Amino acid sequence: MTANAQNQDSHHHFLRSDGTLRSEVEYRDGQAGYAGVSGTSWLFLPDGSLQSRRFINAEISTPQHIYPLNPQDIKQLGRTLSEQDFSRLPATIPSEATLNPHRLMIRVGKRSATLDLSTSQSIKQAMHAKERPGDGTRHRFLTIAQTIEDIIAAYSGR
Repeated sequence: MTANAQNQDSHHHFLRSDGTLRSEVEYRDGQAGYAGVSGTSWLFLPDGSLQSRRFINAEISTPQHIYPLNPQDIKQLGRTLSEQDFSRLPATIPSEATLNPHRLMIRVGKRSATLDLSTSQSIKQAMHAKERPGDGTRHRFLTIAQTIEDIIAAYSGR
């Protein structure tokens, strides 16, 4: 019974007892360039919806698409955030300097973490790249990002 209780409590930091998110979860997938960073912002809301919006630097458009989320996807998001210990990720994850990086940002409530990849590097490619020994921070971030990407793809066909 203790193991079952621990399993149920493992993602309560991110989910309420009714299975909804405690706070917004934003995922930004952008590309740096001449005008700054632009791309798509995906916002998972506590009401159980997912919004896609375009952004250029700090300017964010009105929602382009709104999708109702399946409770299983919300639970998976909460579980992954917990298992990968999102709360302990640094605000900026060290990465190799690159011109016009592919920038990923995950924000939960007021806390955010950002990782730069090579210009056209995908999350899967980055996950297979060699890490420094003992440095799992990058892998934890990428695992969360991949879970988010998988959820987004199920709704947007992306």
